[in-house]
Amino acid sequence: MGRGPIKVAVIGVGHLGKEHARVYRELREAELVCIVDIDESRAREVAHTLGVPFCLDYREIPETVEAVSVVTPTVSHYEIGKYCLEQGMHVLLEKPMTETTEEARELVEIAKRKKRKLQVGHIERFNPGFRGILPYIQNPRFIQAHRLSPFSFRSLDVSVVHDLMIHDIDIVLELSKSEVVEVEALGLPVLTETEDMAQVRLKFANGCIADITANRVGWKKLRQIRLFQRGAYITLDYMTKCARIFTLRPDYTPEMLKKFSPPQTVEEINALIFHDFIQVRELSWEGEEPLKLELRSFLKAIREDKVPEVPGEVGLRALEVVEKIFDYIRRIWKKENLNVRTAFHPQSAPHSEKPPE
Repeated sequence: MGRGPIKVAVIGVGHLGKEHARVYRELREAELVCIVDIDESRAREVAHTLGVPFCLDYREIPETVEAVSVVTPTVSHYEIGKYCLEQGMHVLLEKPMTETTEEARELVEIAKRKKRKLQVGHIERFNPGFRGILPYIQNPRFIQAHRLSPFSFRSLDVSVVHDLMIHDIDIVLELSKSEVVEVEALGLPVLTETEDMAQVRLKFANGCIADITANRVGWKKLRQIRLFQRGAYITLDYMTKCARIFTLRPDYTPEMLKKFSPPQTVEEINALIFHDFIQVRELSWEGEEPLKLELRSFLKAIREDKVPEVPGEVGLRALEVVEKIFDYIRRIWKKENLNVRTAFHPQSAPHSEKPPE
C-alpha cells in the first residue's frame, strides 16, 4: 500500500514562491501544510487564496512538514536550507543554490549525513522541449545559448550570471559530459550594481566549446539554444518548445555539388540546400508546465528514496563554474581599473583580452 501525500511547505511566496505553493496545492502527491514569508500582508494574501495557514518565520514550520521549497532571496538560501535539512526536512532550493560554493558544498554534505533529498531548481531541465531534443543530441562540439529578458525589477541581489545564465550553464554542463578547462568572460552592470549582461565562453576537456549570452536589460525575451555535432545542427526555442533538426541526407556526397548550376537567389539556394542536401525536421512538444514536472520529480525522489533528477551536487557544479566566471570578470575589472559607475561607459567597457594569472 502506497504512502499518503507528502506534507510540504513553501518558504518565500513572492513572484515564484507563490507558484510553488499553487502547484503543490494542485498535486495530489503533496499536502501543502503552510506557507512562510516575512511580509505578513503577502503571506496572508497567498494563504487566503490557497486556503492554508501561514507563518512569518521558517523556524515556526509545523513539525509534521516533511519537505520544503525555499524560494527566498539567494542570500538566505544557505541559512534556511541548512536549518531545514538539520531538522530532517527534504529541501528544494531555487537557483542559484547559494551565494558561494562553500555554502553549497556544506549543504550537500548535510543532506548526505541526514539522508535527506536536496534538489536545486534548474527548471529548464523539465522543459518539454529540452527533454524532447535529448534523444537527438550526441557528443555536441559547439553550443550557443542566448537568454535575454526585459528588466524585471526582481532578483536584484544577484548578477545576471546567477539570475539567468546559470540555467544555461547547468544545461551546457549536462550536455557536454565533460569538465570545464578554460573560461573567458565579459560582464557589465547597466542598471544595478552587478552584472546585468554577460558573455561567457566555456572550453571543455573533450574539445566542446560553449558560448553563453545573458542580458536582463534586453529589448525582448529570448530563450534559445543551438547545438552543432557531427552530422547534425539542432536549435530549440525554450519558450515555444519548438525545435529544428538539420541533418545531411544519407546519400549526400560533396561530389553532388558539382552537378548543380549555382542558384541565383537566396531563396533558390535554400530550396536546393534544404531539399537535396540537408533534411530538416521541425518538432514541437506539449506537456505539463515545467514547474509542475519539477515539483512532482522532487516528490517522487522522496517517495521512492531515489537521487533527485537535479541533486545538490548539480547545483554545486554550476556554482563552481559561476565562480570561475566571476573571477575572470573581476580580474578584467581590476586590470582596467573599472567600477560600477564607469563600467557601462563605451570607452571603458571590458574587452576579451585574457587577464594575467
